[in-house]
Amino acid sequence: TDTQGGRVHLYSGNGANQSVPGTVMDTAGNQASTSVGPINIDAVAPTIAVTNVAAGGIYTLGAAPAAGCTASDGVSGVAAPCKVTVSGGTANGVGTYTVTATASDNAGNSATTSLTYRVVYRWDGFLQPVNDTAHQVGTSTSIFKGGSTVPMKFQLKTAAGAIVQANVLSTWLTPVKGSTVAAPVDESVYSDTGSAGGTYAWDSTGQQYQYNWSTKGVAAGFYYRVGVRLDDGQTHDVNVGLRWELFQPYRDEL
Repeated sequence: TDTQGGRVHLYSGNGANQSVPGTVMDTAGNQASTSVGPINIDAVAPTIAVTNVAAGGIYTLGAAPAAGCTASDGVSGVAAPCKVTVSGGTANGVGTYTVTATASDNAGNSATTSLTYRVVYRWDGFLQPVNDTAHQVGTSTSIFKGGSTVPMKFQLKTAAGAIVQANVLSTWLTPVKGSTVAAPVDESVYSDTGSAGGTYAWDSTGQQYQYNWSTKGVAAGFYYRVGVRLDDGQTHDVNVGLRWELFQPYRDEL
């Protein structure tokens, strides 16, 4: 501010080593000039980004990358490397995770960003006696005898193939009837007791989950989509057929 006119120079542009010139004159006409500075202004927060994992990304258990972050500030500079925290997930490592990254610049401005990603089991398909055509090349859809029991089995694995157990029992999905089936029965007849309740059971001997779907009272002659909902948030299904066996009459040997 000069003493003559009381002028005030307001400077708000971001940048380092800025200056404001000023001139003053006394009543005798003498004039003097000066420059005020350096003036450093930084009103902008740092630029920050999460690295290694993508927003909405899905990674297999045991192969999820470690989240990181980068930060930059073109005015006053970053005060310290950005910090990243990861929260969420379940006891065995699957589930939804939230990554939060923070950083501050030398002017005290801070920035925060976050994203979520998911970790899921490795899924190799349903096990025999069901043909999982999505994972078994060259196989046809399994056709079971109507009224029999269909053993639905699967295993959960890490990316490296190690078998793991879920945190909670997996949910049995109510079969959905589809189109009619003309193919003959091509699977063995199973008469095991049907499973009760709405979850798969853990078989410690076979290291697998199993649900015995009793098809008594279920309309035969159709394909059905049967499946499972896992605690990693994923749903998997497979098509099987139900058909009444057609018995040909015995013929006398001539």
